[in-house]
Amino acid sequence: MKPLPTIATVVLSTALASAVNAQPAPATAYPDAPAGIERPTTAAPTDPVEAFLERTAERQRNREAALSRRGATALVAQLRPLVANARIAPNGLGRNPQMRARLESALNVEVIQLLAAAGLRPADILRNRARGVDVFEAASAAIRGETTFQQQAALAQSIVVAEALDQRQTSAGDGFGSTIRFRVVDRLKGDLSPGAEFALRQQSTETMEVSTDLRPAAGEQFLLLLSRDYYQQLVAEAGRQSQDAAYAQIMPGYLVSREGLMPTVIGQPRLSSIEEARNAAQ
Repeated sequence: MKPLPTIATVVLSTALASAVNAQPAPATAYPDAPAGIERPTTAAPTDPVEAFLERTAERQRNREAALSRRGATALVAQLRPLVANARIAPNGLGRNPQMRARLESALNVEVIQLLAAAGLRPADILRNRARGVDVFEAASAAIRGETTFQQQAALAQSIVVAEALDQRQTSAGDGFGSTIRFRVVDRLKGDLSPGAEFALRQQSTETMEVSTDLRPAAGEQFLLLLSRDYYQQLVAEAGRQSQDAAYAQIMPGYLVSREGLMPTVIGQPRLSSIEEARNAAQ
């Protein structure tokens, strides 16, 4: 369970760049087969695009089951007709129209599930569209790892500057391995008010360190893009029970320092100031 850029194990456009012109691997010759005869197999697809679609379909079935357990099936149904009118597919989906249609369909499902996991509703989509942000395009860009900060802000439920209080290793029964306790210093978006304390759940444990997780010293401040709904979705996908007042990062954050805002993960959009972030989050 990680921040949003890795919610899709294989980024659609990246997979296609290497797969769309690839040739299927040759069949395997078995030692006990007659000379020159290759035994057919029903193993995993050798075509890389087919294999990608198969993995994606399995992941989406698991995510759909978790959304159902969270009671989000109706939200998925509300989002489905809206995404049909959005243009979210990237260029480079190949020349085969049937395969391109299947890939676009897979991306549409990925986008719908991401928005439902993050708790975005049709009213949120319309509100963001009124300020010039297409949330469907934002979700598609997030899956591909190509978002602007404004797009990231549209996907987050809460954006805060918060001070790290302490960090501890604890499973808490939700599938995560550690907790950072924060106190809100400044609110840019959402219902976490200055002075409020909250728990950020992370995957790292005493024996396993996840590179995208934060490792703050007490007193350090971070700009965080948070989602309570996304945390609950990740817990549901793990088949566990969520904790009260706990959040997950829906996108990686920034260390607040005297030199400015330093991304905690390589590839994050550059931000010059808290005010720039605040304007993007409005």
